[in-house]
Amino acid sequence: FFAAVTEPTMKLRTALLLAAIHAPSVAGLRPLRGDNPANDNDVGAMTTKQWLLQRVLGFDELKLRESLKKSIGFGGRSLLSSSSSAERLAEALDGQRHRNLNLVSASDPCVSETNNWPKTLASGNAPCGYSETYTRTEVKDTVDTILSATIDGPGCLADTVASGSVGGYGDCGVPDTCDAAGDGSDCCICGFCVFGFLCIVPVCENQCYENSLQGDVDTLVKHGVEVRKLCASCEEEMNNPGYNSTSIDAAGVCNENAYAYDANVSGLFVLPRDDTEGTIIPGTMPSTVWIHTTVVDTCSIPSAFRVDAANPGAADVNALIPFMLGAGGSAAFSIDGVGFGNSYNYYKGYVTKKQYQMATMPLWIKAKRLVAQETGCASQIGNEVTISGYSEGGYAAIAVAEAMEGAGAAITKALAGAGPLKLASAMLTTGYEDFVNGVFPASRRYYLAQLGQSYSSTYDGIDNNGQGQDLLSDTWQVGGINLTKQEVIDITTDVLPGGAGPLNDITPISAGGLTNSATLDMWNQGFVELVKYAFDNGIAKPCDDPSIDPASYGVDKLCEAFVANDLTEYIKSIGTKYPYQFCHSPEDEVIGVENVLEGNDPAFVNFYNPVSGDHDGAGLLCIQDFVLFHISPEYVAVTANPTGDYCPAVTPNPTTAPTPSPTGSGSFLEDFWNWLGGLFGSN
Repeated sequence: FFAAVTEPTMKLRTALLLAAIHAPSVAGLRPLRGDNPANDNDVGAMTTKQWLLQRVLGFDELKLRESLKKSIGFGGRSLLSSSSSAERLAEALDGQRHRNLNLVSASDPCVSETNNWPKTLASGNAPCGYSETYTRTEVKDTVDTILSATIDGPGCLADTVASGSVGGYGDCGVPDTCDAAGDGSDCCICGFCVFGFLCIVPVCENQCYENSLQGDVDTLVKHGVEVRKLCASCEEEMNNPGYNSTSIDAAGVCNENAYAYDANVSGLFVLPRDDTEGTIIPGTMPSTVWIHTTVVDTCSIPSAFRVDAANPGAADVNALIPFMLGAGGSAAFSIDGVGFGNSYNYYKGYVTKKQYQMATMPLWIKAKRLVAQETGCASQIGNEVTISGYSEGGYAAIAVAEAMEGAGAAITKALAGAGPLKLASAMLTTGYEDFVNGVFPASRRYYLAQLGQSYSSTYDGIDNNGQGQDLLSDTWQVGGINLTKQEVIDITTDVLPGGAGPLNDITPISAGGLTNSATLDMWNQGFVELVKYAFDNGIAKPCDDPSIDPASYGVDKLCEAFVANDLTEYIKSIGTKYPYQFCHSPEDEVIGVENVLEGNDPAFVNFYNPVSGDHDGAGLLCIQDFVLFHISPEYVAVTANPTGDYCPAVTPNPTTAPTPSPTGSGSFLEDFWNWLGGLFGSN
């Protein structure tokens, strides 16, 4: 039988099938990525594929995550600078631009960008409406090249594997020379061992992607795509004669008095395309919104579209995700954010609900209008939408879901990973604890500057705006240099050399590490004292506890701002209105898991999907789950319906989100039986 199996992948699948015959039952085991058995929305048991990859092939997920972290950065570029801290700080102070409340007079900072829009642009800032098209084959080749370059290589297989049916490097007849060719082709473990010395199927380090995610990517990528840079403003869409609020009413977010109401926000927009017809796929499609992880540079944004098979190491995960999901049959978005990309002359918001709502709603509404108009209503975007994000994006996903729900959208699911959801409680107290204990990574202390400028009279409409209770201190020192609130606001807002380096440089830290109290000198000291008192006395909610009066610390308005942007009460109100999930690691050193688990609230813990690893490592698992949700039965069952917003006289036949893959099911066992049937005939 084995003699008839010559293709390497089929050999592997055959070996896996034989191994599965002798494998113990896996029902009831904890799933590989920590799905919560108590949650009816989760599988509740490790799949056979997961069990085999972990137990039979010996895939080491911790090593896989480390390999991924080295290759794909969450922001698409390094957060480090080669220049010294003093040089960067001097550059930042010399280049500051003071902002008035809304706008500044400044030139586009992204005109010198490179490695973007690889097919046609390569450098410069793409204008709004810029687009490129990719066939399904091109999408698949691009994704495969980037992910295989990221995953394959040293460390993607376990260094040691238990003796027995599985051999490690050099065991079970596998040569103990490793990577002599330099491509991982001979650095292998044994996928299936017979008699303890005969390896039937070796699995090598240049095959990790092929034997882990490639089948799922095959299933997801079904179409070619049109990739666009989309720009829109609330002002534009609310005043557009074609706007019809019969099914979507965005007035609650797009309020003319809201900050950035007239901002021309940008983002990446990917539409599924019919390769044969050369047009957007017909019918009504659902949409999916990905909200990026924390970025610093004004131009390190999804709409720069850094997705290039010729340069896989520079791929931006925040652009790669919508590229894949658009090819899956959904209208896919990845927002740049207010203050980024084309709205560079606005303040950057950080963990403020309006930032993400104002950056998303205009793009989504305009996309619905454009698709209907450009296709003569042959294609439409329905109100069905999935929203996901990690870290800052995890917070943003729920904030955007709140706006989408209020506007009348039909939320398919909200998937939030490691977000500071409990901004006014767990995020403050556990954050303070992590600083005191030196757990919080010093390399990320720039978060203090980002959060400080967002709550320092920059965003109109926030409760403490102009109330003399800003989060940033008026002045403090770093290395003998006096810094002021306005200087930090300018530095945070401007595009800077060195990514996060200049922000770290303006954030105090002693040689002894974060535990030195000077680290928090840049924040309002009354607020710091309030949080410290709450932490020392075991009070979970510093800003909302009857035993503490924030006014006595001079921060009552600042506390009101934090409470207003806390997502706890909204999450409690979701109930059964739409499904949601929180992906978070108990080992997270940046955003504590208490943002989900504090108080053992059923609205949180019943929808908790625990994963392992630090903030970045867990993020890769959460993001993988978010992407693969789009090939799950839950998503496949979604039917997008015409809305009547822009095509009241035309009602195209609704289409289901995904359609069957032309190349495979994604299930290796099903693929195996299909192959076996073809080998021996249909009878």
